[in-house]
Amino acid sequence: MIFEGINIQDNKKVNIAIRKIFGIGKNNSNEICIKLNIINKKISDLNLEEKKKLNECLKLYVTEGNLKSKIYNNIRRLIEIKSYRGNRHLNFLPSRGQRTKTNSKTRKKKKVFFFIKNV
Repeated sequence: MIFEGINIQDNKKVNIAIRKIFGIGKNNSNEICIKLNIINKKISDLNLEEKKKLNECLKLYVTEGNLKSKIYNNIRRLIEIKSYRGNRHLNFLPSRGQRTKTNSKTRKKKKVFFFIKNV
């Protein structure tokens, strides 16, 4: 089964397989399965109607490219208004209060993000 260009594996259970989609986590996947009443079924066991219903239900959520652009715009807004969190993003430092003296080595590595080019 393919959803928005993502190959969902047929041999896994539905609630685990749809977690591969960016923006669908554990709670959302369980909620979708309960709503559609397809608990403990594999994707390969679904009939055509259930696959269509699953596809329609997944389209109600903000996923993949739309979610990534929304996150990007939120970070961009923080940088533009020069908030504390925006400056932390701009300087490649942790933005949620973590310590930086001994930890955050991976966050401090210089990465080129796409939101810096246009600032």
